[in-house]
Amino acid sequence: MTFPLDPRQFLLGPAATGALALSGCAGMGPRSATGEARALYDSIFEGMLRASPEMATGLGLDTGERAYLKSRLSDSSPAGKMGPYRPLLDHLPRLRQVDRAALEGRERAWLDTVLWLGERMGEAATIPYGGIGGYNYPIPYVISQLSGSYQSVPDFLDSQHRIDTREDAQAYLSRLEAFARNVDLEIDAMRADAARGVDQPTYILDKALAQTRTLRNERGAEAGLVRSLVRRAREKNI
Repeated sequence: MTFPLDPRQFLLGPAATGALALSGCAGMGPRSATGEARALYDSIFEGMLRASPEMATGLGLDTGERAYLKSRLSDSSPAGKMGPYRPLLDHLPRLRQVDRAALEGRERAWLDTVLWLGERMGEAATIPYGGIGGYNYPIPYVISQLSGSYQSVPDFLDSQHRIDTREDAQAYLSRLEAFARNVDLEIDAMRADAARGVDQPTYILDKALAQTRTLRNERGAEAGLVRSLVRRAREKNI
């Protein structure tokens, strides 16, 4: 099911779990402080969807003009370190210029909260290691028993990537290729962090190694990622 979204609710949630009416962002003149703030929220929201295609899929928004997102995953390269929060950071200077005194009621609370989140993500961006995890929260370790593409992507592809058409199946395959690239990029990032002196506790390393070995040992047609696609494609007679 696809829900219309209010970008303000989106920004207030843990990188977007809310789903409310987008119509509330319309109808304000572009010269009003409220109209300016809401236009910024809209722009940030769209940027977050592009930065996190998984988020777009989870919210049912990888359709129409955003259909290309269904073939993509988030960027695990250094440029994608801040994940869906990069657009928020990019818009912070303009958000700070919004005339708060000209806002009324909850509009001030929206702005204050979005600014607070932006400031916190700005602080996270200064940390030279770690980044934003697959579930869109700051993490100290790129790969752990709870973080890394190996941990989040298989479940995401199986439970959230819909297979209704041949194009959906092709998009799934494209995401498998992106998954492999992201795993390699995250290994590089983890090695770079280790060179900076970032040492994980042994119990985290042991669990992460056990889990990655389990996934790696799934081969060919028996791999869970393959069986998920085959089963659902057959159900739709694709």
